[in-house]
Amino acid sequence: MLLLRSVAGSRLYGTFTENSDFDFFEVHDHIKPNQRKLADGTDTIKMPLSQWLRLCEKGTHQALDAMWCPPELTEVDRLGVAFRFSYRVDPWRVHDQLIRTAVALESSRNSEKRDKHALRLRHLADTVLERGWYDPTEWGRMRGEE
Repeated sequence: MLLLRSVAGSRLYGTFTENSDFDFFEVHDHIKPNQRKLADGTDTIKMPLSQWLRLCEKGTHQALDAMWCPPELTEVDRLGVAFRFSYRVDPWRVHDQLIRTAVALESSRNSEKRDKHALRLRHLADTVLERGWYDPTEWGRMRGEE
């Protein structure tokens, strides 16, 4: 059963262009781990609930983006906004993971897109320390990219 289907990537962050594809993140009760489907300009990542929650605890930003995705950007939400928005993580653990990911992006091939992504992750890391959660749509609004 599909438990959650949320917009992901640039359309969630508010940084998309007319050439951007559509990205979705899905959480299911029982499926094989980490399925990815690319079709007709749509990229969908699917995973079981147990794996998704482990990734949230670890501080994987894509998993947390889906957890805290605003209701207007979710197509299916059988978990409920109350559960998702009350979910909190160990802020230091998540901060460290987000910073490690940002550093890895910064040290990879230089590109404007990766640099922007690294800046966004650094902002999320600081926000998690401050609030214990973050709004994945905030970066685009702050930068006027919505």
